[in-house]
Amino acid sequence: MSRALVSLLVVVVALLGGCSSPGEGWKFERARSVGDPAVAAINAFRREHGRVPRDMHELVPKYLSQEGLAALGADDSIGFEYVVLDKDEFEFRMNYRGPGTNECVYVADSSPPSWSCFGAY
Repeated sequence: MSRALVSLLVVVVALLGGCSSPGEGWKFERARSVGDPAVAAINAFRREHGRVPRDMHELVPKYLSQEGLAALGADDSIGFEYVVLDKDEFEFRMNYRGPGTNECVYVADSSPPSWSCFGAY
């Protein structure tokens, strides 16, 4: 094997070895710092109204600040998706990139409710 190829392999292994698993690391924590307040706002709305909001704008300003809503689209490397599944059920997803792509889904019926994450380099 050539010396250049060995050097390249060492760099690749070092870079990938330093990556956090899905649901871990500073990128996950950054995404979660924006996603957790949004999920809390959805749950508070549901408790008070007996249904989930039709969209995220319905949460502003009582349950989520305008700044909190804006934060959901403020970082190009982090994405969020809110989907109404039924009158009282929703799915909230977040994804973050670099390196690789990771996706997390808020699982409301787990005990305690949590993020379930998966991804690839």
